[in-house]
Amino acid sequence: MPAPDRAPVTWLALEALRDVLLGVSQENGYYTDLGLGQIVLDDSLLDESEAAADAPCTFIEARNLDPTTAGKGHANSDMEILIEYVIPRDSDTNLKLAAHCGAADLVRALTFKTSGRSGDMPAGFAALEITGARLGGETDPETNASFVIAQVTARASVTDRFPA
Repeated sequence: MPAPDRAPVTWLALEALRDVLLGVSQENGYYTDLGLGQIVLDDSLLDESEAAADAPCTFIEARNLDPTTAGKGHANSDMEILIEYVIPRDSDTNLKLAAHCGAADLVRALTFKTSGRSGDMPAGFAALEITGARLGGETDPETNASFVIAQVTARASVTDRFPA
């Protein structure tokens, strides 16, 4: 189990993206209130209460980690990240419109420079690039749950520094 006060920059980058998405709300000029719902990092616990089950949820997941260079005191990597805005089909809303709005909000919120953001990005989170976006639907045969999904993929360049 890792020390609670230390985490690699790959995890810190996911937390930073979550913090950026927390600001996505209609009050802040976005189409959706994505930031007011659940935002789940990797395999963190999901609130499965009945109220939460009917609400949209956002998942941020690290997919691939490709080391690029390394030395005694650091390792540079490119990390593939998948961000999904998932809307239950039970919602009383135009689902396809909601998915388009969710995708637009994700792209807008995640299009930023990692430097010069008043210190809210972790050291070593060098760059973030949106690499794709798509809309889709999915049905889970085990639970008979059905969803509409707005999905964005991104690539983060990160540098982890090691203590001497």
